[in-house]
Amino acid sequence: PDETAGDLAARLSGQGADLLVHTLRRLEAGQITPEPQGDEGAVYAPKLTRSLAPIRWDRPVTMVHNQIRGLQPYPGATSFLAEQMMKITAGHPFSFQTPGAEPGTVLAVDKEGIRVACGEGILLVTHLQCPGGKPLAVAQFIQGHEIQAGEVFRS
Repeated sequence: PDETAGDLAARLSGQGADLLVHTLRRLEAGQITPEPQGDEGAVYAPKLTRSLAPIRWDRPVTMVHNQIRGLQPYPGATSFLAEQMMKITAGHPFSFQTPGAEPGTVLAVDKEGIRVACGEGILLVTHLQCPGGKPLAVAQFIQGHEIQAGEVFRS
């Protein structure tokens, strides 16, 4: 449930390489017959670009969580806090109950993470990154950056 696109690519690259070698050996031995891929059901997957990066906090927490996972490590999911752009590098749903606060509102901050209101539910942000910096766990991040409940993340 918390696997990122980068984690998935690393896991599948090894499996894909093994499957390719196995398939080529079977093809060479005449154990399989090549078959063209059909056009039915095939869809185009566009390249991931930075235009997908801004987090839309008005969506349900699962969609926000999946956006962060799907864009990690590149291009990354971003949001502004005050005038500072942040890259949210990890988090997970904290609650599926709608908090009654404006989406993007920081509800609480502690060493466990930053609880942020979504359109439906609350996301616990556990890791983030400032431009030019390295990704940090929230416990480390809040030692050098002050984030207060009531502040609002904006796309």
